[in-house]
Amino acid sequence: MIEILQRYTRAVLYTSATATEIAEAVREAVASRADLSGAYLSRADLSGANLSGAYLSGANLSGAYLSGAYLSRAYLSGANLSGAYLSGAKTDEGTVMSRWSLTIVGSRHVITATAAGIQIGCQTESAEWWRSDVGRRFATANGYTPEQIDEYVAHVSRIVAAIGALDQAPVVVEGGAR
Repeated sequence: MIEILQRYTRAVLYTSATATEIAEAVREAVASRADLSGAYLSRADLSGANLSGAYLSGANLSGAYLSGAYLSRAYLSGANLSGAYLSGAKTDEGTVMSRWSLTIVGSRHVITATAAGIQIGCQTESAEWWRSDVGRRFATANGYTPEQIDEYVAHVSRIVAAIGALDQAPVVVEGGAR
């Protein structure tokens, strides 16, 4: 027996009496149109799973393996997909994913882009800020070499291009470290 739990309350969202793996239980739950909002599916191997039409709002899918998963019309708004492996996952215009992140490992600090802005080290700002003279002066004041500044500006430009490809733009965050 496998139970799919709500990530905060630990309430049982779905119980499978026959599944031997979490992926099998998730497929059963989706097929039965179960509401998996807030499901705890961290690190689950859901590769190739047909999650078409699944309601996974707020689900924890961090580190989940979703390679080749069919996500057409899946509702993933607010789902935690950090570290999820999505290579080959199939979506369409009906797939809703309002929460996203993009991570790049730079030579000095990790860069994390979300809808809230772009974080380099402990500083979160807009792409425009990071590419501006103010951002460059901040980087210099924090010990970045001219080569590292050019590297990070190029990474920020790649992030902007990737977000543009998703037809989403990061929100400008005012102020300093978050």
